[in-house]
Amino acid sequence: MSVIKKGTCYFCVKTPSFEFKDAMLFSTPTSLSGYLSQGGVTEQKSIWPYEKYSSVHDIIVDRHFPEYEEFFSSLKNKNISREEYESSKLKFNEMQKINPNYTMAHWLKHYNLLDVVPFAQAVYNQFEVFHTIFKIDPSICMSLPKYAMMCVFDCYSKNAPLSCKFFFCGKKYNFYRFVPSEIQQRSRSST
Repeated sequence: MSVIKKGTCYFCVKTPSFEFKDAMLFSTPTSLSGYLSQGGVTEQKSIWPYEKYSSVHDIIVDRHFPEYEEFFSSLKNKNISREEYESSKLKFNEMQKINPNYTMAHWLKHYNLLDVVPFAQAVYNQFEVFHTIFKIDPSICMSLPKYAMMCVFDCYSKNAPLSCKFFFCGKKYNFYRFVPSEIQQRSRSST
């Protein structure tokens, strides 16, 4: 298994069977709501008592919907609305009537899928646009800057010289100063 990590962010986790990449690296900094909106996907919301449980076992065995007060978030320093609470509790109770073994673990799965499914659709939509416009598969890159670099280089004529000079605001610039050193070396040795 290989892992590429920067600070607390995982860029990629790869095994012989699969590869996970942080899809948010293909976006400008935004919230999940913002990303879904950019991807043309409707957001679906639910609620979860983030501070209630201290173990997975506690979630699995809990057959009761938490009290309203247990949804308070010390991070946001506020609680959910009463309307959100009542509609979610009603849905939980309806699911429990269908399946008497329905627990908060089932609710957690429901809660997570409300984020994951629309997020996956937004990523798909974004990558389709990238692939349609630039004809390069974004999944071969680790991030949006890398993808942008590949798109720019793909637009560069394959027959053009590796370096060129241009004038901007009365100053002379050598293009090879802006490309990787390996290319600089090749362009200098060929002149």
